[in-house]
Amino acid sequence: MAVTLQAADKGDTTTLDETLSEAGMAEAELVGREAESRPEDTPRVNVNGIEELVTDKGYHSGAVVRRVKSYEVRGYIPEKKQKGGVTGRASKRNRGRCMPIGGGCAAATARPY
Repeated sequence: MAVTLQAADKGDTTTLDETLSEAGMAEAELVGREAESRPEDTPRVNVNGIEELVTDKGYHSGAVVRRVKSYEVRGYIPEKKQKGGVTGRASKRNRGRCMPIGGGCAAATARPY
């Protein structure tokens, strides 16, 4: 898990790559540390890297949904309220998997992007 503090003038969608990169580096560091301290034990950290990404609705846009798909991570991105009810295909696939619950996002089915 990674949490980053970004400047107020940066939008959510512009900081996604940096946050995901930092999470990957943190996880790789944990895998290395665990391998050194317990080489014979089964890893407790996911050695496959980042597999899922959970964001708030500030990240929801067609471009971000497509970018997350290209990263080969499973994305949970709640939709923003649409003006006029216009949604794209990527948004509809996301809706099939995520639904807002208490401001968060929970998996509705097991379909990846």
